[in-house]
Amino acid sequence: MPIMLEDTSFTVDAFKYGIISGCTAYFLTHFHYDHYGGLSKGFTEGIYCSEITKKFLLQNFGCCLSVHALPMNTFVNVQGCDVMLLDANHCPGSVMILFRLVLQNKVILHTGDFRAQSWMLESPNVLNHYIQSPRPSSSARITTLLLDTTYCCPTYGFPTQDTVISAAVKVTREFLLSDPDTLVVCGMYSIGKERFVLGLAEALGLAVWLPSKQKRLIEAAASGGCAICSDLLQRQAPTKAAADLVVADMGKLNAHTLRTELCPSTGSSDRRSLLAWRPTGWTHNSVPKKNTSSAAFSRLPCPKLIQDLADCLSVIHTSFGLTILGAAYSEHSSFVELRDFVTALQPLKVQQTVFGGAAKEAKQHINSWLSGIAQVAVVSPPALSIASFSSSITNNAAPTCRQYDLTVQSRFALFKHRSHRHSNAVKETKDNMQQC
Repeated sequence: MPIMLEDTSFTVDAFKYGIISGCTAYFLTHFHYDHYGGLSKGFTEGIYCSEITKKFLLQNFGCCLSVHALPMNTFVNVQGCDVMLLDANHCPGSVMILFRLVLQNKVILHTGDFRAQSWMLESPNVLNHYIQSPRPSSSARITTLLLDTTYCCPTYGFPTQDTVISAAVKVTREFLLSDPDTLVVCGMYSIGKERFVLGLAEALGLAVWLPSKQKRLIEAAASGGCAICSDLLQRQAPTKAAADLVVADMGKLNAHTLRTELCPSTGSSDRRSLLAWRPTGWTHNSVPKKNTSSAAFSRLPCPKLIQDLADCLSVIHTSFGLTILGAAYSEHSSFVELRDFVTALQPLKVQQTVFGGAAKEAKQHINSWLSGIAQVAVVSPPALSIASFSSSITNNAAPTCRQYDLTVQSRFALFKHRSHRHSNAVKETKDNMQQC
């Protein structure tokens, strides 16, 4: 059975256990199945989450659930406990949850799944009040930190999201210059990776096609205030055939499925070249280097550029007309980000929320951060604020990436080609739109 939060009758992301004896409030950090799994239309207890996650729940399960949306960055009293939701920088609607137990003089922070960033600890954000290092200890301190340790291993010192997006933009641009008809494919989960897709679409002027499952959730998130989702919806193609960038389930990013399901559906009598992106932190330094020594790799539009960006990108598959690349784009914290987050807060206790083969090693790292032992040497990528996202991908300002830019003539040629194709595609009938 799950352990309730200490000194409360609350649980977080524990729906797989069903209705729990003694639990009076069920909190949900975000709408990924490994966190809400176990929920059904017959669940009768009160659920607390963000406004966007509430929309996801009601869309998926109907109005039979008792869902209470809490505001962001504001303490709300829930059954005698002060509760605040904080942006987890993971997927739309994802939150960290801060519990303040005044009578017990305890503060509990549950990160859910999160991508730690420096702005989370900066004023006026509430966590700034709990920083212990480098300044002298304050009277306010996190008693217990329930921490997402997905990548709590020095191997996963992957770059910032902005840097990875900028690298992917550079490579995609080279493919489009080589063959403007190239179809770009991006892997997504049911919800998540929207920022990566939008980054490519905005920087390169691509029209995006969203599968119905992702589209419904993105529309719900946009209606709940997610700016990234709103911007992504503005870039939709009228049909799948008119799209420059097609979103696909992450599990379908293999050579057979891409060719049999995606290429024929473009409506073209000739096969279009495909460039598929798998944006996940698991691809960081995980693909054998031999993929970059093949004859197929050497025929790619920019083999040297891909090699130069090896810290951000990896080669998964190359064959005639089909390339699958991994992008070390993660919505979980890197090892360096976890280290900096824990070191700054210095909680009295850390409880891991991810278990498995590396859990013991993760615990050792966390203990060393709390005790001040010298850390494993990991090169930390330069920090880029979320606010700089749009400008960094537009200006291609990636600190570790070489500058590969288009000439004015080639930019105009690419734009002219795409505009012509879109003007023809828009004329397709409503029946064709429904079939797509």
